[in-house]
Amino acid sequence: MLHRGLLRAQNGPQLFCQVSSALLARYVHQKTTPEDRRTIHRRLAECHIAASDRDRALEQAAEQYRLAGMHTETITYALLAVTRAEDRHDSQTAARLYNWVLDAGPSDLQTRARAIFGKSKALSDVGQMTHALLTLDSLFSLPDLPSSLITKALLLRSDVAHSIGDHHLAEIASRAAIKVARDNALDTEMQKALSRLGAALCNQRRGTEGLPLLYQSLSRSRKAKDFVTMIQTLADIAAWHWRAGAYRQATKYQHRSFRVLLARGTDSVPGWALINLGILQADIGSYSRARASYSLVAQHASRSLSQRLSATLQTNIAEAYRAQGRWKRAIMLYRDSEAISRRLGVTLAAIMAAANSAPGILSLVRIRYTSATASECQSTFVR
Repeated sequence: MLHRGLLRAQNGPQLFCQVSSALLARYVHQKTTPEDRRTIHRRLAECHIAASDRDRALEQAAEQYRLAGMHTETITYALLAVTRAEDRHDSQTAARLYNWVLDAGPSDLQTRARAIFGKSKALSDVGQMTHALLTLDSLFSLPDLPSSLITKALLLRSDVAHSIGDHHLAEIASRAAIKVARDNALDTEMQKALSRLGAALCNQRRGTEGLPLLYQSLSRSRKAKDFVTMIQTLADIAAWHWRAGAYRQATKYQHRSFRVLLARGTDSVPGWALINLGILQADIGSYSRARASYSLVAQHASRSLSQRLSATLQTNIAEAYRAQGRWKRAIMLYRDSEAISRRLGVTLAAIMAAANSAPGILSLVRIRYTSATASECQSTFVR
């Protein structure tokens, strides 16, 4: 079959073949019986497992088991594959794999809870906030969840709410997480929840309540060497000073956040840390430095496949162009950001992008009108 071109071999430590064309594969699929198709998919899955060192082999094995209707094997290999997807920050693939697990109907409550939580996190990472919240709601409906998972789910709900601008929901979720963490002596989750609550209060202009919580979380996370929480908390403190117009303080805290990020080598939040630094650099007029920060963010957004990060990046680059009076370029980026945000359900970001583009559109209209009027006057004067 290889000689006749019906199958195509792929290079690797073991021989692996696939049908040479999609049309031929469709024809074979139509002409075989359901039982034969099930056998074919099972054997293809076994081939992928035998070559499991190949890229995405476990994912392809899970897919073949799913097509064969073999639920137990689908769950096993989808969970193995999702670990690899999460390690390479491929949240879109992770969401799809968790979907396969849930579609297979796992009887084990722990497996089901893990899949729902993982799917919610993956959806939030790619910016599908509405779907992430709906998926989290289904998690809370499960009985007898471990307290640690409940706290993590509440913290994720707070993060998603913050991303869509619902700071009241972020506050409610954070307070609930603090209660569960306190009742069950979950110290790590407690410092994260304090940070989320402090940020939610500051975003509602309640800094007198929020700032002490942020500093408390910063102290706790420093002692616990929880550097991811430290980075985020420092960025939230910087954001509060930035909104208050204290740019020097804001820059100081944002630089501290970025230094911790570089020193520890964690890549959990580099995109957002760089975006915050770029905003501050643009606000003090350092546009070239801001664009350099945004360029690094673009590389991270490409690696993590985060559309939400890309939408935020587009808006902030547009802001830098707007401040320089380069309205055409700014409007184009605002529109791209608005389109991505609306598709992802991040309504607040879409509204902000549309509102920011409005002055630019009016400015261009005025320029064109003034130019047309000047040309008309010049023509009249010449006549």
